[in-house]
Parts: sequence; structure tokens; C-alpha cells
Amino acid sequence: MIQNEQAVIDSFNDFFKQRARDRNINLRSFPLSGQDIITGADYLFSDETKFALVEFKYSTSEISRERHKSKRFTLCKLLEENQQMKKYHDACHFIIFKYEKKVSCNIYRYEVCNREIWGNNCGLSTQLPNDDSRVFAQKFTEEFFTGNPPRSLPVNKFEAYLKWLLNETSKSSKQSLELLTHDQDLQECRLIGFKSVREAYNWMQKSKKNRD
Repeated sequence: MIQNEQAVIDSFNDFFKQRARDRNINLRSFPLSGQDIITGADYLFSDETKFALVEFKYSTSEISRERHKSKRFTLCKLLEENQQMKKYHDACHFIIFKYEKKVSCNIYRYEVCNREIWGNNCGLSTQLPNDDSRVFAQKFTEEFFTGNPPRSLPVNKFEAYLKWLLNETSKSSKQSLELLTHDQDLQECRLIGFKSVREAYNWMQKSKKNRD
């Protein structure tokens, strides 16, 4: 069967947005395009208040391809040294993939930051992926909306993690992400861009207030 990562992305997006509508929550998804190189994530998700980063893979076998990305190894190493950023990472940085015909989700470092991925001489403390912490999409989305356990971060903490991720692990000079989405408040499919997560957050708060 073909390795159809986009099908995993589209299926999860559709499922997540439907679960949000069931709760009368307006979920927004921002594709990160080329910025995935410096974030280790394909999408940023937000309920208009909190934020999460998600990397997508077609299947578990594809996760090992992260070993070809030196910035991801730097992330793994620095997470072992910084307990505060590890806490933020665990609350907002995830990897999603197909497992047993279902969409499965896990904290990014639990799948990637181990010696099975990077080799026995890499210096990482963990030998194997932590598959006990995997959850299927239904549970992940439920936890995202309830915050138990945290599956996203409020804007201030998310910005702190993002800045560290960009500057320390990826050696980027960027302070935030550029985001593009469509304006849901219009009848036309009009695109709107933001120069930072904070700018997107302020726009979402204004849009939310106008709807209320």
C-alpha cells in the first residue's frame, strides 16, 4: 500500500474539527509548510486560546526517518537538559501516525528521542520509544479539549517553548512562526496571514468576541 501521509493528515484534521464542532469550539489548523524544518511539526492547532504542534507520519515505520534531521537530535539532547522546556514540550508537541488502521498520537519525544532511533552511541538516556503513552485520536482530542492531561499550552507558555525550539534547538533567528489561514467570518474563502503566533492569537480573540 502507498505511504499516504496526506490521508492521515486530512483524516485527523476532519475528525478533530468535527469533535470541536460537537463541543461548539472553533478549532483552527495552521499548516507550517517549510517551517517544519525548524519546528519539527507540520501543523499548529489552536482552539483560539491554546496551541499545540503536531508532526505527521504515515506509520510507525516512518518515524525512524527523523534520524536524518540533525535539528531533531539537538531537540532530544536539549530536552534532557532543560526540565521546564521538557514540561512544555510534553504538553504541546506531538507526533501523529497510522497504527493498526487507526490514527495514533503520542508526545513527540516519546517516539523520537531514544537510542533505537539515533543509535546506541548517541548519548540519549532512553533506549526505546514509549508506546505505552500512545493514544488514539478520539482520546487525544478529548484530552485536548479538557486539558487532562495537557495537550496544548496557553499563548504565553507556548511562545516561550516556541522561541526556545526555534532559537536553541534549530539555531534559527526567527522569534515566532508565520501563519496563514482562511477567514472563517467571511462567505468567501479569503486568506489572512500573520507574522507571529501572538498576532494570530490576537486576531482569533477578536474574531471570537465578535461571534459571541
